[in-house]
Amino acid sequence: MTLYRVAILDGDPLIIAGKRLLIDSQPDLLIVYEQANALTAIEELPELLIDVILIDQRLRGLDGVAAAKRLAATYVATEQKVPAMILSAPYGSAELEQAATEAGIAAVVTIESEPASLLAAIRAALN
Repeated sequence: MTLYRVAILDGDPLIIAGKRLLIDSQPDLLIVYEQANALTAIEELPELLIDVILIDQRLRGLDGVAAAKRLAATYVATEQKVPAMILSAPYGSAELEQAATEAGIAAVVTIESEPASLLAAIRAALN
């Protein structure tokens, strides 16, 4: 079984805890990084081996879409494969979906989504 390494970027410690519980329940997913500050994550993440990054739209330092753009640029600049990215947001909109797609984000999951939707988005992004 392949073990996929997950990073969680979220400004809310309670949300991080919930995502951790969900992801830790999966035998093939391993959380290896958590961060609330987008700018710190942009510096630190390229040093780690990450398969998928869960990015919340409400981060400290930058919003999630802007953080995804900067992360992708940082990985490209260091000649590394850009990890799959999934955005979580308080709401969905056509504008947010378009911005996320343009930033290289594989999926947007809202707070109204079922937990299984996040897991499905992770698995789809990894394939």
